[in-house]
Amino acid sequence: MTAAASSDSVAGNAGQVLPQLRLKRPSPARGVLSPPRSTQPPHQVPRLTRLSDAAAGFPCARLVESFLYFWTVVASMLGVVLSCLVLYLMYFKERGNMAPVLPFCLAAYGGLASSVASGCGLYGLLHHRRIVTQGGRNYSFGLFVVLGVSSAIVVVVAGAMALSLAHVVELAQAEDFSNDRVAVLETKVIAKLHAQVTKSSSTWRDMQNELKCCGYDQVSTIQTYLSSNSSYSEVEDVNAVGGRYCSTRTAECLETTSEANCPVSGRGWCRLELLQVAHDNYSLLSTCAITFGAFHLLFSLLGVFTLLCDVRRISGSSPIYEIPHRMLSPIQPSAPDTDD
Repeated sequence: MTAAASSDSVAGNAGQVLPQLRLKRPSPARGVLSPPRSTQPPHQVPRLTRLSDAAAGFPCARLVESFLYFWTVVASMLGVVLSCLVLYLMYFKERGNMAPVLPFCLAAYGGLASSVASGCGLYGLLHHRRIVTQGGRNYSFGLFVVLGVSSAIVVVVAGAMALSLAHVVELAQAEDFSNDRVAVLETKVIAKLHAQVTKSSSTWRDMQNELKCCGYDQVSTIQTYLSSNSSYSEVEDVNAVGGRYCSTRTAECLETTSEANCPVSGRGWCRLELLQVAHDNYSLLSTCAITFGAFHLLFSLLGVFTLLCDVRRISGSSPIYEIPHRMLSPIQPSAPDTDD
């Protein structure tokens, strides 16, 4: 009896010290992610734009990306080649800088910008998947698209200007001065020659020897199609510097002239030779610039397509579901029963 009473007393004291735990109905852990129920469809991340969906479904998306890899490598070299070609035409090919040089400058700067853009595009393509997967922004590839389109437009404009000037030179060769642009071209060429003679007469003499001609043209001929009196005096100064194919004796000249120097028999004035050099340079530049600029513009626009296509493919390969999460809380002890 004493042992039973003492055990009941100990149990009673323990019940007063320890709070009574109320058994609860077992429920799934709140922190465990359970699959979405059929009655509550999962909330999926919003889709990308319809444009990116269309790009992802394009059957030749991978082929376009492969061509883009190839073009970024080729364009990096072609841009430098175009700039080197411009330098050759302007300064090393029989003094081709005597004609207006604005198309050459635009083509040179546009070619260098295209090379820089292609380098950025190649870097962006190599790291594109990693950047997109990590949720970053591919600034290098975006720079390729923006700078590539801009530089391509500049190169195409330079080619169009060169093509237009080539037509003007053809009119000048045919002595068709009904077009005002022909007179402007002639005036600029004469002004450049006069500046060259003023700076260094030996350079103009060497140019005549390279072209195998003499002077620019007769002053009397210039007066028939140019109204600027300053051009007459400039032509006289240019003709005063004779080359290997010039003579001061009228008997050795092809025709009688009042110039200080005249071309020997079998040779002519340098005007037609200079115009022919300008025409060849403009024609070559227009062909190269328009072709390169058009292809670079096309592939720069395809860069936008590839960017949209890759983003859509990565996002669509593993759908993401948003499931509301709650913090895991332990079983809380219930309040002591006052009835006991």
